[in-house]
Amino acid sequence: MADPDVDVALQRIEKDYPCSDVKGTFVTYFRNYLLNHVIGDELDIVETEMTIYYDQCAQTYELDVANLNYATPRAIAEAASNLALDDQKRTWNILDLASGTGLVGEALRKSGFSGELTALDCSKNMLQAAMNKPGLNNAGILHTLTVDSPVPLPDSTFDLIACGGGFGKDAITAKCFQEVIRLLKVGGFFIKSSRISDQLKEFHKEFEEELRHLETSQRVKVVASDMYSQYHWNTSVEGNTGIVPGKLDVYQKL
Repeated sequence: MADPDVDVALQRIEKDYPCSDVKGTFVTYFRNYLLNHVIGDELDIVETEMTIYYDQCAQTYELDVANLNYATPRAIAEAASNLALDDQKRTWNILDLASGTGLVGEALRKSGFSGELTALDCSKNMLQAAMNKPGLNNAGILHTLTVDSPVPLPDSTFDLIACGGGFGKDAITAKCFQEVIRLLKVGGFFIKSSRISDQLKEFHKEFEEELRHLETSQRVKVVASDMYSQYHWNTSVEGNTGIVPGKLDVYQKL
């Protein structure tokens, strides 16, 4: 029999995002709200299905991804380390976009990135978990990124933006790629991981169209693009391993 912990974790992790759309009132409400880099301010949040979903799974999320040997945080940290010199690791201003509980930020810290690290997520519970991690309490922004709801920060703020699985169907859309580029300094890097599945084929097509547009206008270039095992676990069949494939892309703002 398969490990019941793995079965439950996979069911939760592979579940399609329950949000079929982002309510206009929610987008309007969050457009100009920055929580002053502090979690806990009183804010009458208009909840969406997505924020409710992530608020509810915040307590089980890290156990689930541990059961599935989640490789994305380590993969992003390794890619970032290949881009940065030692002195840059101490000075780079980094955004962990769709941070969840802060696993990517934690991996970056363990890899020597000691500059300012800002976590941004749509879920207050997930973001609070990230802020509770040692070394990750620099800054937190509660925000849902959409085309009509840009991040309330100035242009050219970050040297590196990392996003572990935040872009996808019913999540951060391909059109928001331009917002990521806006937030990067010239020469800065964007590292994005995304799951490869039949359900995401249309999203990946849309993202490639955005990439071609940005490449044509000479705003961004592809630095690296690699496939990897986003999740892998032992199955009930001896010697077999279950795998959810992922793709890690690195872009640089020109």
